[in-house]
Amino acid sequence: MASILALEYATSGFGGLESFRVATEGYAMLKCISRDIGLKHSVTVMVSSEVQDIYPIEADRVLLIRRYENPYIILKKIASQFDHIVTIAPAQKLPEIVKIVEKAGGRILGPCLETIRTCSNKYLLYRALKGRGIPTPKTSRLSFKLWRIKTGGFKPPFVVKPVNGVGCIGISLVNNVNDIEKAVTKARSSTLKNYFMIQEFIDGINASACIVGDGVNIKILSINLQYIDLKNPYGESSYNGGLIPIRLNGNISNTLMEVVRTLKCLYGFTGIDFIISNNTPYITDVNPRITTSYIGLRKIINVNIPDMIIGRNVNVDVRCDGYSIIKKMKANRRIRVKTLDEFIGKDNIFINPAAALSGIKRGEEIALIIANNATVEKAERDIEKLKLEVENYFSSKGFIRT
Repeated sequence: MASILALEYATSGFGGLESFRVATEGYAMLKCISRDIGLKHSVTVMVSSEVQDIYPIEADRVLLIRRYENPYIILKKIASQFDHIVTIAPAQKLPEIVKIVEKAGGRILGPCLETIRTCSNKYLLYRALKGRGIPTPKTSRLSFKLWRIKTGGFKPPFVVKPVNGVGCIGISLVNNVNDIEKAVTKARSSTLKNYFMIQEFIDGINASACIVGDGVNIKILSINLQYIDLKNPYGESSYNGGLIPIRLNGNISNTLMEVVRTLKCLYGFTGIDFIISNNTPYITDVNPRITTSYIGLRKIINVNIPDMIIGRNVNVDVRCDGYSIIKKMKANRRIRVKTLDEFIGKDNIFINPAAALSGIKRGEEIALIIANNATVEKAERDIEKLKLEVENYFSSKGFIRT
């Protein structure tokens, strides 16, 4: 039995109070991975005391982070006390957290810092993949100061994005040259880097893959459909969920395996985002950590995913029994609730903790819901029932208008 520390950037207090507003996916990932680790190993979770007080996460041990405490300092002190540390964080923050762990003598349940730095910068990722001939959209890196002089030779439609963004934040689909300036401004507001990317737009199927490695062997657990809504610079692009799994041919799987080997993501959990066009997977993002798809995959797969990694044995028969659908829900008005007690024990509805703290603004994420069933059609019906359950809760007497 191994001792594992699990943490997530927002839920564990690394981002301060404001990060709770975007903690829905992170909270759900931390809660699910902690449950699964706890079935086979000893798990400690690092959680902000504000979150734990109103929406607790169960674990063998809970390490509370008070508002006045610095989670970075605490992590540095305790990192070496565990056999492995599971780190979940956005691309901008994952390298600095992993660096703290490694310098303190801790061991990440995932690839090394060098690999994480490459994956966390989309332009470095592009160069690494292009250098090995792996399909990826044509890309140019441009300075925020000099972009008007050089636009990389792209003609609309194309995509403008920050190099270290998370999800779809700061991303724009540009169909008109007159919208370029707005798209660049939008990307700039989402990054501290002094440059951004222009990338060719590939019209195809948005997909992702969940892959695990034990240091030597790697295995694709699932290939998934992603619900992506790509907007022009005046809207907000968004990841809205997905369907797990979908069936694709072996050629696509071979490309995904080559990506993992090229980037040396041979240990831990890796999520790969790609666009399928003309039966070719064009790689757009690689996440060397647990991803949102894990929340749905764990409910239909026949293995304990973290135990495969911890036990360094991925050479097992893996199958998915049925399908899982993940959907995000957004608030249609500003809301706040007194309690989240009704959802504490659920593993198919995850509420944004901010709903019981500072409140949720209109348009912000309010919940992440997951339904699994034997067929896609049945899972779709179940997801509608969950959606109704959440809507009814926020319309009940427990609702506070603000």
